[in-house]
Amino acid sequence: MGARRVSARGGGVGLFLFVVLVPFWVQASELSHRERESLAREAETAFQAGRYEDARQKWSAALADGASRAEKRLWIPALGRAYEAEGNFQKALASFQEAYDAAPTEVDRMVDLARLYDAVEMDDQAIRFYAEAHQRNRDRRDVSLALARLHKQGGRLAEARGLADAAVRAEPRDFSAQELLAEIEEAQGNLGDASRRRESIVSQRPTAEGYMKLGYLWARQDAFEQADIAFSRAEQVGIAGPEAHFEQAVLAWRQGDRPRAALFIEQTEKMSPGYFPAGFLGGLLALEAGDTSRAEARLDPMVAPDAEARKWRDILEVGIVGYTAGGNP
Repeated sequence: MGARRVSARGGGVGLFLFVVLVPFWVQASELSHRERESLAREAETAFQAGRYEDARQKWSAALADGASRAEKRLWIPALGRAYEAEGNFQKALASFQEAYDAAPTEVDRMVDLARLYDAVEMDDQAIRFYAEAHQRNRDRRDVSLALARLHKQGGRLAEARGLADAAVRAEPRDFSAQELLAEIEEAQGNLGDASRRRESIVSQRPTAEGYMKLGYLWARQDAFEQADIAFSRAEQVGIAGPEAHFEQAVLAWRQGDRPRAALFIEQTEKMSPGYFPAGFLGGLLALEAGDTSRAEARLDPMVAPDAEARKWRDILEVGIVGYTAGGNP
């Protein structure tokens, strides 16, 4: 009986120690708010420096057992960004979804999910969250433009136009908005509006790519002089390939100026030997001139880089055969 009392008494002391002292030990083992903040600052620094794995590890440590609700609300989205930057979309989605569930009315949480779904081409889900974000904050041009781009990709051009128009009105010097609006105008067949918009863009921010796009637009409208000027300016500002000279060759050919077309083909091939479009056009010029030998000489070394190019090579070959079979020299 006495032994049992001693045992019970000892058990009572053990239970007392467990109930009273263990919470102090657990609390002592947890990070303080200051320590968590320090880790989060280091994580942000690492993230900005492109050290995504380091950032992810530090945010994970800051969120270790005991993080408060406020801390989780701050750093779980950041952890999702780190996973996203590492290309771990499954874990990024889990983080962003957790953050959204905790704060379903915050626009940034909607945008995180939309951006991730957009990146993996899950357009319906991306549109859902971008639209939800747009409903809550119509001043977010990044949201408006992302939503407009997705609508354009889906062929919903009227919706895309409305969103892009509003973004341009809000900030006329937003070149990404102007660029998207020009693409939508072109898709709608408003080539004149798209051309004028692109002229405005390159006048403020001249780039080779911008001049090439403007040249293509003018060429589609048979505005050969304006197209030629645009392609020339693309070459002047430093296009890194043979496209500008080749497009000038095409313009000359379309106007029946074979010598000028031949000159630009020569310049194109000096810049980029073996450039398939130039070889094809050179063969076509030779065939049109009745010089099948020169056309065949063009055809023989011509290497088609893809199925579309092979189709055009076959057309040239058939043309040569047909021309020769017709009794022409």
